[in-house]
Amino acid sequence: MLIRLFLENQLISGDTLPLVADKLHYISNVMRVENKKNIIVFNDNNGEFKASVIYEKNHKAYILIGEKISEPETPDDVSLLFAPVKRNCTDLIVEKATELGVKNINPIITKRTIVSRVNIDRLKSISIEAAEQSRRISIPKIFEPINLHNCLENWDKQRKLIFLDETGNGNKLIDAIKLTKNLPVAFLIGPEGGFAPEELEMLRNFSFTIPASLDRHILRAETACLVPLALRKYI
Repeated sequence: MLIRLFLENQLISGDTLPLVADKLHYISNVMRVENKKNIIVFNDNNGEFKASVIYEKNHKAYILIGEKISEPETPDDVSLLFAPVKRNCTDLIVEKATELGVKNINPIITKRTIVSRVNIDRLKSISIEAAEQSRRISIPKIFEPINLHNCLENWDKQRKLIFLDETGNGNKLIDAIKLTKNLPVAFLIGPEGGFAPEELEMLRNFSFTIPASLDRHILRAETACLVPLALRKYI
């Protein structure tokens, strides 16, 4: 399998693009791509292209863009909203959510959220690497953290919001997903301690929300984020 590289530059067959900084280090030192060997380059706007890596003197290199092999893709209109957890677990959520094709990722601050600050640039890098490895062409949009109340007050009413209710009061998750099949949807996952009672009451009072529950077992926050995404993708 050819190495895939995400580039933000305009991609046009026949053009050349310099390889600099972290991209050059990744291609030459990490992946050890040899001179004139083929790779694949891609981005959201232009699609996917064959390309060659050309090394020059003085540790310089560029990419020669070849034929287009795939048009830009339109990801399923699915958003993931989750209360941030410790760093490694948040990284895992973003990586696996990218692999599962999520379109938007939004950290949500609730009353019981244990981590209120996240490194958005780091999460973007993780999502790009996950897209490169999973053959995904699009990259999810990752938003700055927002307070749950503010998020709900400014919600697009055309998008259903399925929230996991750990109290067990709600539809079966699989039924909620089937109900919104092929519609724009978002999944909201609360913090490790669950939503506060007043937050659950607030969520239930909006017309666009759908409470959903799993079985009697309690899932870790990172697992709970991935279950609905996988069900949406594969049912």
